[in-house]
Amino acid sequence: MGSLRLTFSSMPPTRWALILRGVAFEFRGKVDSSTWRRRWDLAIAFGSWVPAVLWGVAFANIVAGTVRVATVHSVGLYEFSDELKRYVKAYPSVNIRLEYKKSNQIYEDVLSGTLDVGVMGPWLRGLGSAVDDVLAHELAHAYTMAWFEGEPPALLVEGIAEYAEGHPASAALREEVATGDQLWPLPESLGIRDVWDGGDHKAVRLGYQVGGSLVDFVVSRWGIATLRPFVRAVAAAKPTEAGMDEALMQCLGVDWRDFYAGWRRFVLSGH
Repeated sequence: MGSLRLTFSSMPPTRWALILRGVAFEFRGKVDSSTWRRRWDLAIAFGSWVPAVLWGVAFANIVAGTVRVATVHSVGLYEFSDELKRYVKAYPSVNIRLEYKKSNQIYEDVLSGTLDVGVMGPWLRGLGSAVDDVLAHELAHAYTMAWFEGEPPALLVEGIAEYAEGHPASAALREEVATGDQLWPLPESLGIRDVWDGGDHKAVRLGYQVGGSLVDFVVSRWGIATLRPFVRAVAAAKPTEAGMDEALMQCLGVDWRDFYAGWRRFVLSGH
């Protein structure tokens, strides 16, 4: 008949600790002595603490690799947030790769698996009532990006999202229009593929508003049903007066000169 020999030194520490914990619960009440119970209480604590610590260390070593994160410039994620810093500290074997991309590319890359995380809006904590604007803006992006093919014009991409927020024309936008569109000349600016390319925050914000006012003008004058044909036609056209003439005649029945004059009146009237 064989014999079973148990060698504690050959067992993993976590198993040894769990055995000790189970034995402690069994023997704690065997002797009516405070010293006896206190010693077994220490054994229970030790048996509970060791597995937690060792499993935590093991899990931290298992979680490794690269997390691919992309964001748009407007989020302001220029350095790791407190949440990301705590994550990196907890899992030092993980490398977080942060890069900036256009919004349409982030959606495509997340869906295709090229990215693990796409950050399309700022952290919602502490935004108060601005949360509604953020959600409206980003949901508009998510819903309308499928309207475009290839590289869409940034003014229209951000303009749709800006329109979804529902804000009237700002004093800065009216000044831009009144002085002849110096920062965002039209129709040339409809060919820009990245609003953030080379601009400061003030200029970028104005670009968002220019795009939003164009969308607002189209919806107000021709109706919401014309918005998708409008953005698709403009996106496919050359950003010249001749190119816009053809695109606008196709979707709205006006030429660029009439459209541009109507848009300027629309903005300057405070819409």
